[in-house]
Amino acid sequence: MVDSASPPAFAPTLPAQRSEGIDFARGLALFGILLVNARFFFWPFASAIDPNCAVPGLESSTLDAVVWSIIEAFCSFKFISLFSMLFGFGIAAQANKAMRAGLSRWGFGSRRFVVLLAFGLLHATLVWYGDILVVYALFGFLVLAICVCKPRTILIWFFVLAGLLAVVSLCSGVLVYIFGTYPNFLSESIGDAEADQVGRMAAQVRTPLVEGGLDARGIEAMREVFGSGQFSFADPRWMRAEMLAYQEGPWFDLFAFRMVHWLVCLSAAIFGYGWHACALMLFGAYAFRCGLFELAARARRVRLGWTCLSLGSMAAILSVLPFWLFGLSDPLAGACHMIGLTASGLALPIGYATLLIEYAPRVPHAIRHPVASAGRMALTVYLCESILATALASWWGGALFAKLGDTALAMVSLGVWSALVILAWLWLTRFRIGPAEWLWRRLSYGRGPL
Repeated sequence: MVDSASPPAFAPTLPAQRSEGIDFARGLALFGILLVNARFFFWPFASAIDPNCAVPGLESSTLDAVVWSIIEAFCSFKFISLFSMLFGFGIAAQANKAMRAGLSRWGFGSRRFVVLLAFGLLHATLVWYGDILVVYALFGFLVLAICVCKPRTILIWFFVLAGLLAVVSLCSGVLVYIFGTYPNFLSESIGDAEADQVGRMAAQVRTPLVEGGLDARGIEAMREVFGSGQFSFADPRWMRAEMLAYQEGPWFDLFAFRMVHWLVCLSAAIFGYGWHACALMLFGAYAFRCGLFELAARARRVRLGWTCLSLGSMAAILSVLPFWLFGLSDPLAGACHMIGLTASGLALPIGYATLLIEYAPRVPHAIRHPVASAGRMALTVYLCESILATALASWWGGALFAKLGDTALAMVSLGVWSALVILAWLWLTRFRIGPAEWLWRRLSYGRGPL
């Protein structure tokens, strides 16, 4: 006879125990993430990170500008933050389950993050430099330490991080405006000759590359740019070599660029946007601890969702509207973009999560169930998005690198995501979990039923 007072067994969540609303939100987040990442898959690094830096030889239409503005306003930093929030929710749920079973949350949590770290390192080195899994694994330890605190304490941690991010964003925006409005600051700090050279390089970026004088490829091109003393990802030599590595190969040239860009992204994550993801993870942990996504909190959830959606939408519009009013190179537009992006990236994901979970049951089953299936296989779908997009961009696949504008990239993203949603739905009609999830569980839980 089983002792009714014994703690519950520590085992993975069964499909019947999962929240379809949360899985639906996670599946939809994968689409928003791919929309934002498309530029990084298919464009030179400088063009992907800077709207002022055109892709050499690629004409941009008004429709492309409209599509980019919508994605930048309502997707950039929003869906990866939504994904981060649900990841934090999962961390808190796993920690709670471990403690109810009389186990330390650190043993299982550490194994889980180490396995995720391995996934991320393989993803970054072999597939794509914009990996987020390493960031989740590293910051997950901090969230795991805080997620067992009282809900009020977790919320305070969230507001502290959010406040720091807002201050940094505001200061950065002010600096962007000052240095853009008073260019003498730049001349006085680096010298007139260097400032003139920076201006010439910036002008070169917006013109098609020419063949002459740009013959270096791969490591040789990197050495030239690094050795010039004026390194920039927007240097025409760098951009041409990067484009050739994707369009023509060989594999080692592509690998070299991937590693440099990954190190830059990893540094930016550790000292920058990783803390944004961490803040939303903490909000996800708070949501679990206070039951925000449960039926009893419906009124509170809906009220919070519409408030965050309204405030976040205003900040999102503020982040891109000045570009249309004053131009991409206007200092005020750049400052508004930086500040609005951070503010909307903190508010909109909360609105998205709460309202998607609330209204998911009203979505037709023919749409809701496949999208939720992708959410149940989020790790597998995320990795497959990278593999398919990289294949389409690289010379060994579609060789579409630097050939598609924002409108075409959005259509490609929709196609890739839709195909993976259907595949996830079909997979789960036969298997309980996705292949990457199975491996993650097996290495985290060890032997036992999965």
